[in-house]
Amino acid sequence: MNESSAKDSRGPHGWPFLGDDWARQDESSDPPSAASFQETLERAADREELLLQALRIAGVGGWELDIATGTLSWSEETYRIFGVSPDIPASSDLFYELVHPDDRKAVLSNQDEASGAGAFFDAEYRIVRPDGALRYLRSRAQVVTRGRTKKVRFLGVVQDVTERKLFELELEKERSTAQKLQADLIHISRVSAMGAMASALAHELNQPLTAITSYSTGVQKLAGAEQPAGDTL
Repeated sequence: MNESSAKDSRGPHGWPFLGDDWARQDESSDPPSAASFQETLERAADREELLLQALRIAGVGGWELDIATGTLSWSEETYRIFGVSPDIPASSDLFYELVHPDDRKAVLSNQDEASGAGAFFDAEYRIVRPDGALRYLRSRAQVVTRGRTKKVRFLGVVQDVTERKLFELELEKERSTAQKLQADLIHISRVSAMGAMASALAHELNQPLTAITSYSTGVQKLAGAEQPAGDTL
């Protein structure tokens, strides 16, 4: 196909020309009405509300972090999990202020590693709520690109796993206690076995020692009886 025929096969804006039928269809199609657009918005809002309700029932909060600016957004359930009033703006400073001091370095390191590699973020950490309560949380997030600006963000969820964590810690404590008791029993068994062995050895040695002692006594008596009497004057 030459250049002129290629131009003829396209419409005035450079789009492929589909013939008169396409043009008539385009002219006859009505733009979406305001009612239709409103209905679409309402359906989207209903789906979002349904998702939020499902997360709330499951005890899961949502969060979003703009990696470049550090802007953080929390869902209502996330505010509840952290024990913070929704009137307080979420921020990275607020988040790390709530994270337990001993866990901050690990959480920050995991976040930097995940954002740098575009990997999945998965971390368990402790927080101290404003009322002083200690809670265990698990947070998971995926690096995504959103919007026309293609900003890189963390889109994630967070869940309070305190009950499960406390159960695991108690189970680990009981397991450690059981292992110590088992080690003590093994030690007692070994000491008892050594005592029994010593008793058996003593019994086995007692018989020849008794015989030796009796023999020695007999020899001494025999030697005394055979000693010659002194000269009589």
